[in-house]
This record gives sequence, structure tokens and C-alpha cells, in this order.
Amino acid sequence: MTKQTNVRGDPQAVFATTAGPTYAFGTRMHVPDGRVFRRSQAAGTALVAGRTAQTTVPDVGLRARLVRGSPKNNEVAVELGKVVSGTGTARNRGEIQPQTNAVAARGPFAGEYDEGMLYVVSGSGAGHVYRIRTAEGADSTTNQMKVIIDSSPISFTIDSTRVTLYKNFFKSLVIAAAPPSAPVIGVSPVAVPINNHFWLQVQGAAAVLQEGGLQTNLPIAASSDAQGAVRHAVVVIPPLSGDPNPHHARSVAVVNTIHPGDRGQSRLTPVTGMGVVPQLTLGYVIDPGYDGAQALVHLDIEV
Repeated sequence: MTKQTNVRGDPQAVFATTAGPTYAFGTRMHVPDGRVFRRSQAAGTALVAGRTAQTTVPDVGLRARLVRGSPKNNEVAVELGKVVSGTGTARNRGEIQPQTNAVAARGPFAGEYDEGMLYVVSGSGAGHVYRIRTAEGADSTTNQMKVIIDSSPISFTIDSTRVTLYKNFFKSLVIAAAPPSAPVIGVSPVAVPINNHFWLQVQGAAAVLQEGGLQTNLPIAASSDAQGAVRHAVVVIPPLSGDPNPHHARSVAVVNTIHPGDRGQSRLTPVTGMGVVPQLTLGYVIDPGYDGAQALVHLDIEV
């Protein structure tokens, strides 16, 4: 795979999808009107134009795993727990089970974690993050998975360190769930066939499915009611009193309310302390549409 680059693209390029890779995942493309895109790949379900997309849900079985053996050529063996062979092609595997669980689940497939991340959660080298160059499939004999780290030297001690593996942020994207079950990282500007590569929009003017009523210049967040849609973001305005006690401090929040015939309106309401959880904003409204239609928004997603 070629290195990630910064591409100056033609406006028509944003509609192109390919069955195979053409750029490294995450490659940045900007077009003359200011929009910015990242090279991504759809998962085993097709994407729809004008919908928010979320990254893959992490496998709980790949969290805080021990690394085994003696590293050579930047190769480490990650202990998985009890797994069955991960060399097949079926994609409907379950999560990896802990060793204490007698039920075996299919492990990762060869290449599934290529270009992903390995970060050290405890032990020697805790806090270090490494790029995964390549990753083999799960080995049902050793219950391990060999990973080649794209860094030198490896600065952690084998057999006493735990690591977590995370897929490449732009690999195997799906339409954002409601509410999202993983970070929302962009909007699909075109319909994307299963497993195809495409340009995911992360900044600039974008048409995206609207849930509820929107107002110009107000911030947006991923909808918790409609898959792939956006609605007004819950934003908390900090208190002005300076009271150090959060239970006494009075804040103001933009919250969603329900009106007959027009759900999803928003209003300002006073809240105390931690009464409202703010949402991660994806941008703001340029031109609102109506519930179930496409609104024009400005995306500003940091990835």
C-alpha cells in the first residue's frame, strides 16, 4: 500500500468508488471548493449517499491482551484467548471469547487489522501507540495472532505487557447507528457498494439526512433516533456565577423538545451541574430542510 498523501482532487472524483484500494486509508483529498475527504472503505453492507458513517465497533476480545514470544523483525504475537481459525472468508464472526469461556468464536481474519493501531495499555511502554503494518489471521493452535509493527525499535517487554488492537479508522465503515455505537467520522457523498473504497467527506458543505427541525448556524450532532441522520446538538453553555460547586452552578443548554407535528425542535433551558450531557458536534447548519429530507450542513470533523 502506498503512503498516505494529500491529494488535490477534481470535484467529480468524490463520486468515484473502486473495488480495490487506490490510496492508503485516511489519505486526504481536497477539492477547489474547500471540501475535504478521506480515503475509506465500506464494510459488508452498502452505504447510502448523504448519511453519516461510523467507524467499526472495537472487538472487546482484542482489548488488554498479553503479547508473547521474542520480538524479531518487529513481529509480536498477541494472545487472543480461545479462538477458531481466522483464515476463512465469512465475515459474520462473533467477538473473541476470554480463555475462561469454553465457547470458541472465530478470530480475526488475515489482513483485517492491516494499517490499524496497537496501543500499549499497561506494563512496559504503556502509553505508546504503534501502527500495524500487517496482521495475520487468528491461529487456532496457538490462540495467538501475529502482528508486524511499523516502527523500530519496539519499546516494550514481551510477556509482561498488555496491548489493545484497533482497526484502521477508515476501514469497514457503516451507516451510523442511532445512537452511534462507534465514533462518527464523516458523511458518504455517494452510494458505496459493499466493501468498495471511496472518498468520505469530513469537512465543508455536505448534504446529509435531517432528523427533526434544524435552524441555520446552530451546531449539529449524530441523531440518536434515525440512522445516518443529524439533528441539533445538545450544547451546554457554562455557568457565569463562578460557583465551584457544580450542583449549585446554573448553566444553559440547547436541548431537543417535542412539538406536535414537528418533532426535534430545540430550545434553551436552564440546567444544574451535570443535568445535561453535551454531544460531540459534527459541524453546523447552512441551509435547513425538513424532517426526512437532506439538509445542507458544514462539516468540521477532526479525524
